[in-house]
Amino acid sequence: MRRIIIVLISLVAMAGSVPTQAHTGYSVSSLRGRWGFFEEFRVGDKYGTSVGIVRFDGAGGCKVEQVTNGGTKAEAVEQETDCTYTLRRGGRGTITGAPTAPYSFSIAEHGKAIVFIHDQAGVVGHGEMRPTGPGRLGPQSIAGRWSFIHPAELGGVYETSTGTYRFDGLGECFGKFRVNGGAVHRPRDESFRCTYDVERDGRGQTSVDHLVVVDSGTRIYLIHGAAFNVGWAELTRL
Repeated sequence: MRRIIIVLISLVAMAGSVPTQAHTGYSVSSLRGRWGFFEEFRVGDKYGTSVGIVRFDGAGGCKVEQVTNGGTKAEAVEQETDCTYTLRRGGRGTITGAPTAPYSFSIAEHGKAIVFIHDQAGVVGHGEMRPTGPGRLGPQSIAGRWSFIHPAELGGVYETSTGTYRFDGLGECFGKFRVNGGAVHRPRDESFRCTYDVERDGRGQTSVDHLVVVDSGTRIYLIHGAAFNVGWAELTRL
């Protein structure tokens, strides 16, 4: 009797170790929908950033709507263009026809994210994209407190900062942060007040920045919009 029980336990353990949903591979249809992204790059020694959305049609066609600051742009410029994309079964793909440069990308986090690099001589950079989520977004979709990490170049001088944002859901925002570097060359505490708006597709802006809301309102990508102030930030809910 004991031997039978041991055998049964072994069979149950073996059954529990077998995946219930084996991955069958990716295809262009895997990306169908609206994805928000940010990127940072260099064209020669010129630093640049972009933020926006890519709409994948699930059949190899796409459309990019973005704001780019820095690089070859003296200030923030809105860009929009059609593009095409590929995606191999193993999760690697390409995007061509985008405003900034062609890209090579890889699926990440079991299909919940995409990481990409610029794929053109003379342009070096990387970025990340995530689905914006179903339904309509708006100012209320980001109400609450957020933490952020933020590298930037102000007048060509590098600085970093980390801190918090608070969005009231009605169009007012407030932030506190610790910054190091820049023209002052020392750590310091700063704060700011701002206004903001978020469109139905997740794109938005504050008084001086451009942003896109992703992951159904749980993450924000942001870039500066002012001339000679180039940088990006990633915000996550506290």
